[in-house]
Amino acid sequence: MKKKKTIVIKSSLIKQVRNNLRHILILESNKRGGEIVDKYIAIEHDSNGNLRDLSAEEQRKVIDLCAFSGHLSEKLRGSICVCSSCHAVDKDMTYNPTIKIWYCVDCFNELRDIYFHEKPLMVEEEGWDGSMEYFFRSFTEI
Repeated sequence: MKKKKTIVIKSSLIKQVRNNLRHILILESNKRGGEIVDKYIAIEHDSNGNLRDLSAEEQRKVIDLCAFSGHLSEKLRGSICVCSSCHAVDKDMTYNPTIKIWYCVDCFNELRDIYFHEKPLMVEEEGWDGSMEYFFRSFTEI
């Protein structure tokens, strides 16, 4: 998406369907993530649960599994299923195309307000170093 998009659902029945679908997707993602963790724990540990020395091939496999697990988590965090800030799953969401992440409407507005209301005070007090400028400005340019 190239523009800010807010998805607002007014019907309580449709909200319930949306929330249930989000929960199903989150549960499946967590299940798959757990399976991946189980796989690399099985490689890293012996039958007694102690860490063991790994061959180069086993090390690569563990690294690949960890990377895939992180990728799966990252995809879930960036999806419309979960607010990237407060992790709410049952709220209407707004997409920030600059940073390609979904936020609940409340968090989106709060982050936008921080830029407009708190930044001037922080600049005045020399507490705004500009490192977060791109991030906060992205909530205003949409």
